[in-house]
Amino acid sequence: MPITLTPTGTTSVSTEPTPASSAGAGATTSTSPPVPVATATGLEAATVAHGPPQGSVPPPTIVGTGATALVTRLGGALTSPGPGLLELRPGVVPDAVSLSVVLKGLAGTPNAPKAVQGIVDELEGALGIKVPPALVAAAIANPDRLADILALTPDEMKKGFDAMHAAHGARQAQGAPAHAGKARHLPKRVSLDEALRMPIARPAGDLKELAPGLFRGDVPSSIPDDQARRNLVLAEIFDRLGENPSAAPAERFTLTFQGHTVTTLPAFLKVLVDAGYTVEGEVAHRVADFAALKTKAPNGAILDVPAAVMVRTGYRDAQGEEAVVPAVHSEIVFHLRSGPNARGPKLDADLKWYQGVPNTGFFACDLMRKSTWTGTVVADHLDQGQALHAAALCANLSDLINDVAAAAGLAMNGYGVTGVCNDSVAVVQQAIAGHITGYPLFMRDQVLQPEIERRLRDRNRRDDAALRELKAAMGAAPSDEVQTTSSATRARASIPWTAGAEPFDSTVRARRILAAH
Repeated sequence: MPITLTPTGTTSVSTEPTPASSAGAGATTSTSPPVPVATATGLEAATVAHGPPQGSVPPPTIVGTGATALVTRLGGALTSPGPGLLELRPGVVPDAVSLSVVLKGLAGTPNAPKAVQGIVDELEGALGIKVPPALVAAAIANPDRLADILALTPDEMKKGFDAMHAAHGARQAQGAPAHAGKARHLPKRVSLDEALRMPIARPAGDLKELAPGLFRGDVPSSIPDDQARRNLVLAEIFDRLGENPSAAPAERFTLTFQGHTVTTLPAFLKVLVDAGYTVEGEVAHRVADFAALKTKAPNGAILDVPAAVMVRTGYRDAQGEEAVVPAVHSEIVFHLRSGPNARGPKLDADLKWYQGVPNTGFFACDLMRKSTWTGTVVADHLDQGQALHAAALCANLSDLINDVAAAAGLAMNGYGVTGVCNDSVAVVQQAIAGHITGYPLFMRDQVLQPEIERRLRDRNRRDDAALRELKAAMGAAPSDEVQTTSSATRARASIPWTAGAEPFDSTVRARRILAAH
């Protein structure tokens, strides 16, 4: 399924390489020779055809006039009056420091350009955009407004993903290695008791210094090691059972528990429930912390430096101010509990599911410290019946997205082309709850629907009901390249703080503007 990138109009191409990033979106690049990448908004148009991979993806191009308009708008943001979009409200988030405060501390030193360029590099890699050098220079001169140059419309974000995939495709055509998949710790055949005894180490964090006083990365959470190990083991079990439908028979993961041998996630969940365990969940939104910036207090404590990517919604008030909201990350969280009458080992574990990098699937919760400024809003609580249904749909959608991405040779397992975290969660939420609260959405139905149709025609009838549910939910999910009748409602519903608890004045104003639409 090659991606055919169709530029229109006059083109302008930058030959600078896309910077490497390990930001939340998971965009990573290789150090292979530079190839042309899109500046500013990326591709003017992209179409997707279904079929086997056919060579490399051509380098992205942009319409010159569109890039000029974007540069003009972003440059204007740097000189706008008033506080920046990410200026913190006093006293709301005591364990965070405004980005402007950190950068002002570096002002006039050789470290200021390094810090600004490091932040720009991280966000460029996560979003696929290329910030023109003139704007980087302006941000160095006026760090209060750095975040404002990365306030993008959903359409600009989508084109950035296209540019990122085109650049990755060109690098892979030159021999660069593909993104590594998830680490696997369990053998193909294992009992649950054996899996829980395996010495699986939790990740140690990846904090690195961008400039003196400014760091990026994650630090480990305070949950006990045995809890972290349970979360890791159960996430891998859920993930690998979910991969079995498209796996070759010899590669399928097999789990034994309570005298049962299972190869599908629904079968495992049924054994758990019959043995007295409970499963509940929720659909949740929080700010996507792509940059993961940190600083250190005088006492050595690590403090967050909020640097959200901001989304320009297009909705304005009577005075012309636009509602700009932080880009959110969506996930479905599952809580597995032993219960007083459970027959078997302690299985208290927390997992989350979404489309991410290196794949779409289940991930262990709470391994890293949660940043309080990112907030959380629970859009839907899932009782046991809903959680079991959602988990089965998640497993089917994981297998579908990962299989399509692998067949097409897509970078980052299709992240940004087959959708992003918000899209994957929206499809399952629509199927379970009958509505969608995530914003913005990017999923392209035409990428995944042909594979759904193919699976509905094969001899395996076991997953047909789930596939039909996913197909219907996918068709009901909008795309926010342009405003839809639900865009304002979803943009407001996904704001992850209660009214009055917003860390940014810009979010307070955005909530007010969106409520009027």
